[in-house]
Amino acid sequence: MSSFPELVKDTVVLLEKLSDVNIGKITDKKDFYDYKETRLLYLKQKLEQNLASLVPSWKTYKHIIAPTVQNIIESNLEKCNLTDVHSCKTSLIAIHGFLPKKEKPPARKVSTLKLPPEIADEINADLHEIEKCSAAGCYRSVTILCGRILETALHRKYYEVTANDLLEKAPGIGLGKIIAKLEEKGIKLGPGLTQQVHLVNQVRIYSVHTKAEPFYPSKGQAEAIFLFTQDILEKIFK
Repeated sequence: MSSFPELVKDTVVLLEKLSDVNIGKITDKKDFYDYKETRLLYLKQKLEQNLASLVPSWKTYKHIIAPTVQNIIESNLEKCNLTDVHSCKTSLIAIHGFLPKKEKPPARKVSTLKLPPEIADEINADLHEIEKCSAAGCYRSVTILCGRILETALHRKYYEVTANDLLEKAPGIGLGKIIAKLEEKGIKLGPGLTQQVHLVNQVRIYSVHTKAEPFYPSKGQAEAIFLFTQDILEKIFK
């Protein structure tokens, strides 16, 4: 399913394509071989699907929008129907103007880091996913992926030191316990690094598990968590 901003933009495009057409007169009683009629019917059906999806999509997206702006957007959403196509288009353009502008995400590559080849593809895939999540404003997903990256890195570090795979012997082991096991083997991450790992882990836990009040990291918090994660990777594999 498209994100709410993508859905709004796509719906405006559809309305523009149908701007010179009486949408009410487009029916499925058409000549199958008439390309123009077939295309108009397709556009109308796609438009109807988009309009029906706007409110459900908005409900999954609205948490990142300020309450005062939410009210404005919801007021405009009420006008998004085929009763008045012009008003519908105007409302969607207004909604689009209130949505966060897509920014070019910061680079997510750890340029000075040589990852073990056994986990390089997996971590780089997560870094690429973080880039997409950050650009889409999905900051909970960013923090969850950062926790996953740390799990992958710490499990690999423990395997390199001990030749024992905790993923097989202790699946579900927490990051704190992995750190403790590394310290037992003489691998000191240092108090500062350990605190960083615990911080990322706590934010990840609050993002994943059901709480009385859901936790939604801000853009700044998600960016800080990523920077912590990058710093930890560099120190583990330096």
